[in-house]
Amino acid sequence: MSSIVSDVRHLIYYSIMIWMKKPGKERGEAFSYHQHSQFKTMAIFLSILLIIEGVLFHFLVQLWSELAAWILSAINIYGLFYLMALYKSAKYLPHLVVDNRIIIRCGYQNRIEVPLNNVAVIQKAKEISMGEKIPKDMHYAVIICDSPQYEIVLKEPIETKGLFGRTIPKRSVVFRCDNPEALLLKLNQGIQHANGG
Repeated sequence: MSSIVSDVRHLIYYSIMIWMKKPGKERGEAFSYHQHSQFKTMAIFLSILLIIEGVLFHFLVQLWSELAAWILSAINIYGLFYLMALYKSAKYLPHLVVDNRIIIRCGYQNRIEVPLNNVAVIQKAKEISMGEKIPKDMHYAVIICDSPQYEIVLKEPIETKGLFGRTIPKRSVVFRCDNPEALLLKLNQGIQHANGG
């Protein structure tokens, strides 16, 4: 229940409250991932689709039930706010390298903290095609229509929270970044420092 309340709170904050605010300075070094991704394209395309579908279905379902039509319209409006929140949160929540750890994010719903001394290797990520299943032990911090760039393979698994608060061990983290060379340089320096090198 608390995760549902938290999701709704984040949805309201990132879809409505944050529009006039400039991205703040995060502690540590920040690396964006939304500028060269499909976040904006996906949000615009799906928003247009939701609006057209919402209007058409509202009038169609209204012939059968006024209440059902308004319920479907409310669900569509929620979907629009969700898309806005996801896009805006990608802008305001970059990847961070701070205190010998990296925080990888994909909007407000996807986050993992990796201690740099737990990184076994950083390698080019394998392309996962549409419809292909993502392994359960992989933390996939990329939207489905984007290509991943890098995979961090972990020495020891990290527990993450899944649906309904269930913990899931992750053995690797797949992500993308707008400036991957700078992030890799920072990570390699941090890994050497964390391992006493």
